[in-house]
Amino acid sequence: MSKEVMWFFRCNPRGWSVGRYDEQSGGFGSLKPAEVLRYLRAMYARWSAAQRHDHILIQKDRSVEVMISSDYVDPANKVPLCRNSKGDLCEASAPHRIVFENRDGTYDFVCQGPASDEREFFDRFYDRGSDRPFSIEECRRAWRKEPGFELLLESLGDISGKRILLLGNGISLKELYFLHLGAGCVYTDISIEAIRYIKKVFNVSEFKKHAENIEFHAVDAYHLPFQDNSFDIIYGCAFVHHLGDLDMVFSEIHRCLKPGGICRFLDHGYSPVWQFLKRTVLRPLQLYTHRKHGISPADVTATNRGGYKRMEIEHIKNAHAFREMMYVRGAFLEQILQRGTLKLGCRFLRKLKPLMRGLDNLSEWAFGFIEKNGMVLVWGFTK
Repeated sequence: MSKEVMWFFRCNPRGWSVGRYDEQSGGFGSLKPAEVLRYLRAMYARWSAAQRHDHILIQKDRSVEVMISSDYVDPANKVPLCRNSKGDLCEASAPHRIVFENRDGTYDFVCQGPASDEREFFDRFYDRGSDRPFSIEECRRAWRKEPGFELLLESLGDISGKRILLLGNGISLKELYFLHLGAGCVYTDISIEAIRYIKKVFNVSEFKKHAENIEFHAVDAYHLPFQDNSFDIIYGCAFVHHLGDLDMVFSEIHRCLKPGGICRFLDHGYSPVWQFLKRTVLRPLQLYTHRKHGISPADVTATNRGGYKRMEIEHIKNAHAFREMMYVRGAFLEQILQRGTLKLGCRFLRKLKPLMRGLDNLSEWAFGFIEKNGMVLVWGFTK
């Protein structure tokens, strides 16, 4: 309503009517039916708009009430994320913009970036398999299957009550044994298909009773979605060789480790003898196994460059101000035997495992061969 014109209802002997008083003319006037209809429509539109505005405000107030803090940050800009009533993750400053959707307790934190090709390969690779139940005993035995596994487990120390981040864990089951030892785990891989598969298998296993102590998420190691000082242990098995920019990755690892926390990895050490064999007499066999089983882009690069040298690990330690370094090598003939068993499917070769281990020990004692050519490398740092 304007200041000059006031609308009113009045009653006369003939009934109710609508009129107006004009302050400029000082007189009353009657309205035509069309004017009355326009007036009523305008009033209804104004009332409806006010109702919608109030509804939006109510919804905003409700969202603010149910937003709770979380242990996650945006992987790209490290802005803290909050969790709404549905479990979706949002920025506190924009609670109605969902950043990561909750899918049965799992988040896909992987964004487009340098790891996109690797993710595409492993999404295809892991999109298969059955949900066969497995036991705690099977997981315990798995730690004795390959060279270096037992050493890797021992290097973690007492993990009871510790929070462990598993990076690039694929669909490996042996790490679920950490739950049996009293640890809490965040199981991650770059492939969302791997996470879906391992979660499905977990839900039909004996470990399901530990469901409150484990999370499953798709994560890019270059951009970790966790707050600073979040983990006691960060772990990766046959994982680091998939990465190109180690400085970027270990900057994130250092950020997420608690003071005094450790990171431990199992990968390949650089072996001049093995590199020579791969490029000469074993080259046709290597190409055959690559065609048969497939190989990711990062694995091709890692195969060509060989494993890690001590000086490379020392550079990472110094660049990121880690306090202590672990660098332990082992297994040459035993590792070659293990590869042949897996790649060629020759299970009868397993019977030679004790012999190969004995020859490795003898060569190290006599010539220091393993220290220079051991293919299995367990390494890591203390923050």
